[in-house]
Amino acid sequence: MEDGWYDAITWQPVTKKIVAGNGYLMNVAADVEMTVAGQVKDSITTITLNAGFTVAGNNSPVNFDIQNIKIIDGAGDGTEQIQVLDENGQNNENWVWLNGNMGMEDGWYDAVTWSPITYDVKPGEAFLINVVSEVQMTIPAAL
Repeated sequence: MEDGWYDAITWQPVTKKIVAGNGYLMNVAADVEMTVAGQVKDSITTITLNAGFTVAGNNSPVNFDIQNIKIIDGAGDGTEQIQVLDENGQNNENWVWLNGNMGMEDGWYDAVTWSPITYDVKPGEAFLINVVSEVQMTIPAAL
């Protein structure tokens, strides 16, 4: 077989494109280097999140501050949550989205201490986001 991505069931080559706002989950047995090619989005992307868990992350070539991910029209009362997993897939961090409805500045806060979060999402890093109803989420531009 040639190097490349293959369907895990049919073993046919995969040619699906990953568009802005979509992502992928990759599980590897050891550290690897991966080259991603394509256009780099230079404007904010807004995507719809349905109720439940969604895998999101940074598919750009640069770090971005977690505070640059915004929830639009959410409750802002702690029901929108981000969970960051460690290298073993275990829940490592829990953050909640709070806004003026809770008397707070819009942003991500630690779910226990209610302190604002400072965290750089690295290229290729993913996280889980959980919402209780459909909301809009903005993802920052890569440039």
